[in-house]
Amino acid sequence: MSISASIDIVLQPKTKTLSDLFSVLLAAGWSESDHGQLTCMDTGDEFDWSEKNIDDLNLVLNRLTGILAKEQPIGIVLTWQKELIGGMFVISPKERMLSVICSIYRKTLDSSPRWTDYSWYLERLIVPLEKSGYQIESITCQDY
Repeated sequence: MSISASIDIVLQPKTKTLSDLFSVLLAAGWSESDHGQLTCMDTGDEFDWSEKNIDDLNLVLNRLTGILAKEQPIGIVLTWQKELIGGMFVISPKERMLSVICSIYRKTLDSSPRWTDYSWYLERLIVPLEKSGYQIESITCQDY
């Protein structure tokens, strides 16, 4: 049986702009490389993901910022350094939420491999967000 896993991080209003979120995560060790490509949702349509040239990261981030300014969701696939563990990172501006769909080599508990090791993900998400001035209102982790 396949498990889907997600993390929803709701940020408090008026802490920092959402447009810096991906840059903060990239600086903390997340990588935009998705098997040598840059995969993103840059149309505001949550079902429209496309591959871009990895060298176009700055252009894509600028485009995502413009879409975010229109209060539309944006997304990018990120993986952690050389471990290739990651997933789809989606910012929903109306909810001030960062959602992570743990879909790439999902990290599981050593003692119970059916379940997601959320502490692994949260350590790599919460620390850089809080150090960058984001205030977290709530976190929801779900295996389904």
